[in-house]
Formats: sequence, structure tokens, C-alpha cells
Amino acid sequence: TTAEEKAVQRFRGFSITVTFSLLSLLLGLGIFSPLHAGQLDRIAAVVEGDIITASEVDRVADPVIRRLTQGKEAYDAGQIRRRALEELIQRRLREHKLQEMKIQVTDKDVDQAVVQVAKNNKLSMEAFLKALQQQGISQEDFREDLRQEIIQSHLINQMIRPLVAVSEDEVKDLQQTVRGGGGAEQIHLGHILLATNEGMPASRLAQLKQQAEEIARRLRGGESLASLASQYSDEATGLKGGDMGWFKRGEMIPELEKVVFALASGAVAGPLQTAQGWHIFQVLERKSGGEASRAGKEELRVRHILLRLPGTASSEEEDQVREKAIGIRKAWEKGEDFKNLARTYSQDTTASDGGDVGWISRGLMVPEFEDAAFALNKGMVSAPVRTRFGWHLILLEERRRIAADGADASRTELENRLRESKTQDLFRQWQRDQRLRAFVEIR
Repeated sequence: TTAEEKAVQRFRGFSITVTFSLLSLLLGLGIFSPLHAGQLDRIAAVVEGDIITASEVDRVADPVIRRLTQGKEAYDAGQIRRRALEELIQRRLREHKLQEMKIQVTDKDVDQAVVQVAKNNKLSMEAFLKALQQQGISQEDFREDLRQEIIQSHLINQMIRPLVAVSEDEVKDLQQTVRGGGGAEQIHLGHILLATNEGMPASRLAQLKQQAEEIARRLRGGESLASLASQYSDEATGLKGGDMGWFKRGEMIPELEKVVFALASGAVAGPLQTAQGWHIFQVLERKSGGEASRAGKEELRVRHILLRLPGTASSEEEDQVREKAIGIRKAWEKGEDFKNLARTYSQDTTASDGGDVGWISRGLMVPEFEDAAFALNKGMVSAPVRTRFGWHLILLEERRRIAADGADASRTELENRLRESKTQDLFRQWQRDQRLRAFVEIR
């Protein structure tokens, strides 16, 4: 899923200058917090020389504590703050890696993502901001969450996705499952992860297994997933209450999928062990696909031309690239072949194939691309479309409607499900490795 779609899912889940040289020095050293100038702000951790302050930890932990308090849930505030600190450490490590790659996520990038989230929720910006306020979510916190999603998206696209391959046998196995009647079935999952690694002492591994068993027992006994996940889960969704969203067949690693898809709504599975650690799942809801599944869904065969833009592009550079895209479209209007134009100008990996993206359905591409593509008539090329990757021209070659389940399920969609599952799993492993290798001092 894209960063914007994850943000939409999370939003719905919540049921939505004066300068003094000495002061500047102290602020730079992290001794004072920018949020409370003039007050001492304790250093909570140092990550590769970068300081995390206690007020930053509070900023992440306090909304979680407030949410659990309002829901009259039991919790350990100290445990939640420890989880918040770990989340901030992971953020710093991701940001450091992005800096190494010389990629920037600008305020403009976040602005565009906010607009897209509001649009996907079918709200005006005014109504969307009001809805955030009603949910007790500050605009600043929401923007930071979106920024982190965009950072992760850059890291995944640059480092992880090129390493992932899906075999023909894997696709055939999933096709057999789909033909068996499980193609349209979806489950809404809650998740708690107690992470392990190869270097852990046996005593620590045994301790984590015992803790996972106790957490599973408490969850089965009726304690809240939101409370337990917020306190104990090492998964990124932990502080959000452990809600992973909806899953189809093929979107999880097979050994976990076999277990969770066999569960009834409300049931708990685990602890289950993988290379990541000990997993505990709860099925929050199930749905078979219903009328939407029987009606089928639409797929498009598209080509595109991508003119990339660096994250640091100025307004002038942005305008220059857009004008170049307009010029390419005019060349197409005059009769030049789109495939040849793609081979000449596109900066995407599809350029050598004439910009061929293949068949796409909703949820596979970034929303701006999808919205433009699904609005086209057959044989037409879009006006320039801006996404976080740059400016696109999109050609719609063909449109079809397929069954969302059964034997007609799109092979491309199934392959993409498998690819995304592997990508997310590999990214989690990369984050764990980064954490183990990093110099982190907890104060």
C-alpha cells in the first residue's frame, strides 16, 4: 500500500525572531527544548550523535495515553513512554538513511499528501481539519505521521523493492487458493509483535516467549488490544493500538496467513514464531467480499512517461519539468507514437518497454496516478500528473472488468500482493538490522 493509503486507513481507524547566542547554543545542544524554551529538557537518548529529548517522547506518548484514558483502558504509562522512545529512535535512523541517500522530504511533499488524504476521505480541507480536531489529533502530529510514511515509502522504493522477486510457483500457489473460493475473503487484523534477533541470548529469548504467552492469555481473557499493543508491541502499529488494517490472501507471509485466515472473528492466534519474533494476532472483523466481489472490478492497461523531480527541486525547476511534459504531450497530439516518446523521454524503468505499466487496479499505484488514469477514455493521454515521483503522462490503452474472486482474479494483482508482502517483510528486517548496528545510548 502507498503512504497516503496507509494514512487514510489510520485516519478512518480512529473513527478519524529574537536570537540570543547562549540560548541558541543550548537549543542546538538539546539542553533546552524548542517546545519549552527556558525550561530544562532532559535528554532521553542519543542516536548516532542525534539527541532525542524527553519532551519529544512525551509528544509521541501523550496522545496514546490520552486515548487509553478516555477509553477507560488500563495501561502502564512508563511502558508506553519506552515504546514511544523506541519509535523515535527508529524515526531518527530512517531519517539518517534518507540523508545518506541525499533525498529530502519537503513541506510541499507533506502538503500534497494531506490534500490527498482529505480527498480520499471525500472531505474538504476545512472539514478534514475539523475532523482531525474532533479525533484529538493535532495537525502537527498528523503531518509528522505522514512525513514518516513518505520517508518509509522512499526507503522501500529505493532500497527494498528492487531486491524482491516473486516466482511463478508462488503465483500459481496463490491462484489455487483463490480458485478454492478464498480470493475475495478479507480479514481485519490486530497485531502484537515481540521482536527477536539472532544474537539474543537464550535466556532473553525464553523470557520474550513467556511474555508473549502472557500477553496472548490476557488478550484472550478480554483485555484490550489497543492497550496491550501500545505497551508491548515492537511493530510500527503498536502505538496506534495494533490495528494492521484489512488483508487479502497473499498479503501476508504464508506461515502466518494460513493460521489467521482460519480464525473466527474476535479469535486470537499465537504466540507464533517467525524470524521477526513472536506474533500475536486478533481477528477484528471478517468479510467475504459480498456484492462488490460478485460485481467484479475494473482494470486498466496503461503506459506512462515519467519525468523525475528531486525532492530539492525549486519552483522554477518544477515549472520547467511540467512544461517539458506538456511539450511531449503536444508531440503525441501531432501524431508521434507514445511508445517511442516513452523510450526517448521517460525516466522510469518501463521506458525500454515503451512505458508499459501493464494492468492496474485500484490500490496498486499512488492515488494521483490512479485518479488520472481511471478518468481517461480509451486511447487518450492525460494532462501532466504530479506525484511524489515527478510528472507523468498516462496513456489508457484498454479497460476491462474482472471478477474480484475465483478463477478470473487478475494474475497481476496476485503477483503484486505477493511482492508487497515480501517487500514489507524485508523492510521490517532492514529496520531491525539498522537498530542493532546503530549506536544508541538510552539516558
